[in-house]
Amino acid sequence: MAINQINKDTVRDVCITARDTRNVRAVSFNFHTPYPDTKDLALSKEEKARCCEVITQMMKQGAPVFNLRSAFPYLINNSFPTPCYQCVVIENGKISTCGRCIDVPGLCEKCGYFFVAEYTLLFQGKPRIIQDMLKTYLKYI
Repeated sequence: MAINQINKDTVRDVCITARDTRNVRAVSFNFHTPYPDTKDLALSKEEKARCCEVITQMMKQGAPVFNLRSAFPYLINNSFPTPCYQCVVIENGKISTCGRCIDVPGLCEKCGYFFVAEYTLLFQGKPRIIQDMLKTYLKYI
């Protein structure tokens, strides 16, 4: 789920639905990345923090969330290294580095892709991220 201005108040509901739906193993969240013509959908730092608080509460209540709680502060503050050269996206036959953000000047600094933060922090060797990733991935994969 890409969390944006339209659906930011449904995060709890999505977690509950994932938890209560038999064939759903987990839900994964991202923040809206403001590509051209979609800037009005982006969340403020405060809104991101509130969403992460809800996700954290839901994780504690057993919601199956396939994100790393230890990466949330980096996501809220956009303080993770970008671009993430380990992340490759294939869309319409085109291979792009790092979720296409790299193709739009200044967009990396507003990246909302949770996996980008998680992977770049993992490859930096952050112990807490490594521990959180092992625990989360072993649980859901």
